[in-house]
Amino acid sequence: MSLTKEYLLTLFKKMCLAAVNTALFIPILQLFIQLNDFSFSRPLLMYVIFLQLILVFLPKWYLWLPVQLASSLYLIYLYFPFQRSFDRSWFQLFLSEFLRPIFQMVSGEITILPNLLSLLLIMSLLSVTSYALLKRFNPYLSFFTGLGYLLILQVFTTTDLFDIVISTLLFGLLLIGIARITVTGSWRNTFLSLLLLSGGGLLFTRVSLWGVDHLTKQQEWTVSQADVYHETLEAHDFYKWIDRYSPGGVSSRSGFSENDANLGGPLTQRYNTVFTAHTSEPHYWLIESKEVYTGKGWETPYQNYSPVDLSIYESFDAENSPTDMREIDIELSESFSYIPYTHDTIFLDFAEYNGEIELLLERPTQQYILEDPENIVDAYTLILTPSREFNPDLTEATFVNENLGDNFYNTYTQLPVDLPERVSELAHSITVNAATPYEQIRAIEQYLKEDGGFRYSTSEAAYIPKGRDYVDHFLFDSKVGYCDNYSTAMVVLCRALGIPTRWAKGFNSGEKITSEEETYYEVTNANAHSWPEVYFADYGWVPFEPTPPFDQPLTDETALEEDLEDTLVPEEQEQEEAVESNEESTESSQDTVSESISPDEENAEVTEKESWFSKNTGKIVALVVFIAVSLTGVFRRWTISIWLVKKVLSTDLLSYPQQLMVVDKLFQLKKKPRFNQTIRQYYEQWMQMIPEKAGIVLIFIQMMEEVTYALSEDTKAASPQQKAYLLDMVSILESSQQLSIDKFE
Repeated sequence: MSLTKEYLLTLFKKMCLAAVNTALFIPILQLFIQLNDFSFSRPLLMYVIFLQLILVFLPKWYLWLPVQLASSLYLIYLYFPFQRSFDRSWFQLFLSEFLRPIFQMVSGEITILPNLLSLLLIMSLLSVTSYALLKRFNPYLSFFTGLGYLLILQVFTTTDLFDIVISTLLFGLLLIGIARITVTGSWRNTFLSLLLLSGGGLLFTRVSLWGVDHLTKQQEWTVSQADVYHETLEAHDFYKWIDRYSPGGVSSRSGFSENDANLGGPLTQRYNTVFTAHTSEPHYWLIESKEVYTGKGWETPYQNYSPVDLSIYESFDAENSPTDMREIDIELSESFSYIPYTHDTIFLDFAEYNGEIELLLERPTQQYILEDPENIVDAYTLILTPSREFNPDLTEATFVNENLGDNFYNTYTQLPVDLPERVSELAHSITVNAATPYEQIRAIEQYLKEDGGFRYSTSEAAYIPKGRDYVDHFLFDSKVGYCDNYSTAMVVLCRALGIPTRWAKGFNSGEKITSEEETYYEVTNANAHSWPEVYFADYGWVPFEPTPPFDQPLTDETALEEDLEDTLVPEEQEQEEAVESNEESTESSQDTVSESISPDEENAEVTEKESWFSKNTGKIVALVVFIAVSLTGVFRRWTISIWLVKKVLSTDLLSYPQQLMVVDKLFQLKKKPRFNQTIRQYYEQWMQMIPEKAGIVLIFIQMMEEVTYALSEDTKAASPQQKAYLLDMVSILESSQQLSIDKFE
């Protein structure tokens, strides 16, 4: 083939189209890899580039098609090796793994596209769009495929896609422009056209990014309107309509919903703000509770509404009251129509709305509802009882309230008649060493949160097979889920022991935000949450938290350990009183010395003594240890690194999270994690390399995930048991120094 001007310009045009097409799809593919939890991204991105090159430089189909098929199969092998070599046996297994989920989707057994089919689908789209662009000069298929994928994600997920949409629009317009350039003109006209298109595209990008930074009010208005439309679609059963025409249902969307009849399946997150709580302390926000567990979900057997007298608080003299009431101001977003409240709430003050609205309380669910749904309330105040510490009497009598009657206990110990027997057997085996009902509750909570081998995930939660019990399937089969799985399981296990328990739902604390003016909590749909509540005669309904990444502000076990130290046997009380009397005598001897010092002078003296170094000792030590471990690791002096980490772990210089990070840093020096690799994915590779230590590594994974997903910063030192696990992990690395790390590849 002669190198004519037309041929060279055509080749140059194809190269420009290939470059722009690659730039269009790379951010989309990175998003695809992230959403589908692939452990690495480079092979797929390299495949896109290679696909463009063979279509540009191999003109005949019998040349580029075999190369493309071979590269496609090898890409699939890189992501799904099935623990086999790239040979005939792998190809046979690939075919079976490819056909099996297709039959399952046709039969309705699964509705979420497996990762293997997702990869094949995206590869097929890349091949078709690239062929249409580089062989037929049709840019619209690439443009609308990329844009359509983003729009689907925008509708059914809450991923922030604004920047990617802007880049897709830019490169899509460039594709259209370049494809329209003719190659019959002069070199000058061709380059001038490309220059104008590139300049216009860059200008469009700059204006768009300027709008992101400066047009915040317009963006907030757009988000609020989108939330209103989301709620309108929900109210008109739009998502139910989609669900009806799907073989087995679609992925749930995070956020509050009253329909809990059929639980199960993955959850997609929505991060739009639903309300703001002006308080400096974390609270769980209750919307409603449910009584009847059906084996599939939760239902309310009846509806009974009682009017709420909003004038009660007006007659209450808070200033002259002997008790110190607490107040929390709540601001609702425009799209949120529920009334969240928290534990110890005794009044709801709607201020100027008190005389204009009628508030109802639904008795079975304890949900507050506006009688007229047309009324719009955007703010109100919660009036709470004085703060008190939860410290229940550790006896069985704690649960007994003779005024409630048998109907109450029958309701809140209800279980389906066809509940598998092994669920009750598990409840009794978990609590076999518990002496009191309270200890039984804590044992069940501990089993679900740490000891039972369960894993928290919103994306991998399974749909419940037909005919199976929701809790039974979670406890014995999947062992993967989110708050609904954990909370429902704890309610059922407690009820199996005769403990009155209900299923509560609403929102967790939300994100703590501290500004110059105040500290408050911003609660989004992603904070939608459920938890179990147990009835105590002296406290009413008390919340607990079995879901691993979360801590209940009221009954966090760590805080309770300090509170329960007050519950001592007589001999221990006498010893405590003796120590306290000695301390009081010592303090009284010092009073005469401190009388001459004013409070301001004393505070100033304390501030001077509490230097910056003393306040930040833990952080400084952690930084020094990180640097020391990194330096010794660089030169492969593992003996020094391990010795140093062991010495640090044996002290309380670092907090528990900092000690976890030191051990994690030591492992990463041995083998660096891949890009976008999660904690669990990284350490599961260590488990494969040293299966005899898999139990210890799994515990460490859970410890890392709990700290990573914690709602508040933990500054406490590690407990002796936690230190023991961390030292075991260091010992694993010490004994594994001679192992090859090729298994990570």
